[in-house]
Amino acid sequence: MSSKIGVQNIAHTNGTNAMTVNASGVTTFTSPPVGLPASIPEFDNWRITNNTGNTNSADITANWERNDDAIFEKIGTGLTEASGVFTFPSTGKYLIHMSAQIQARGGQVGQMILKGNVATNGSSFTQFAQGEGTALTDDVTNITLSFLINVTNTTNYKLRFGMSTSENTIRALGASDRNRTYFTAMKIGA
Repeated sequence: MSSKIGVQNIAHTNGTNAMTVNASGVTTFTSPPVGLPASIPEFDNWRITNNTGNTNSADITANWERNDDAIFEKIGTGLTEASGVFTFPSTGKYLIHMSAQIQARGGQVGQMILKGNVATNGSSFTQFAQGEGTALTDDVTNITLSFLINVTNTTNYKLRFGMSTSENTIRALGASDRNRTYFTAMKIGA
């Protein structure tokens, strides 16, 4: 024996239908549910287009581009960049995810570090997140890091990325036609 449920309406206090569930179970909202964003207001993806130089410690300051693949389109205004320093388009809570292909150069590297750095006063950066890896000479390791930042002022809050090692040298790998060393920024709350 089976039973079917007909169309169900859940009314708002003002008498209008806030949600409808049809006989197939499809739910339709006449307005976004309270507490949930109507959509992701900002989503952006940046990458480096060329390999960085060999270094034992440096910020990634050059060759950044917004993803320009035909299948990608930013949502919202997007971040702006100058010499590897990124500025947020609006205040709110942003989820940052960074992924870097880092190559050991000149010998084995027992600890390579990817850094997420944040400034809250416009210029003094503090390391906010860290990912680590290891590699033999010329091997490539993928290192990731993720963190949430509450941007309360778009003039003072800045973002940049760096890398370091205490052994030999490393470099981040880039490409202009695919993501090798890249990050995404998604605004998930006000």
